[in-house]
Amino acid sequence: MQYVNTVELRDQANAILHRVQKGELVIVTFRGKPCARIQAITDDDLEALVEERLLKKAVEEGLEDLAKGRAVSLKAYARGRFPSSR
Repeated sequence: MQYVNTVELRDQANAILHRVQKGELVIVTFRGKPCARIQAITDDDLEALVEERLLKKAVEEGLEDLAKGRAVSLKAYARGRFPSSR
């Protein structure tokens, strides 16, 4: 683990990011106090972020549709999608 202040981060960003890519954790200090950490992102982390963004977008669109009256109950949707075979 390495500690860097904001000036070092600004001046050595590429070198610091190379170390992070190799798995090193970097703690950033601001006025002598730790304020952030920089760590590598894994493929799983990235996939989770993408899924979270897609889910949030879908929920926002659903709430917008609901507010504009463009919603249908699950029961009505299921009836239209899977009509009874009787």
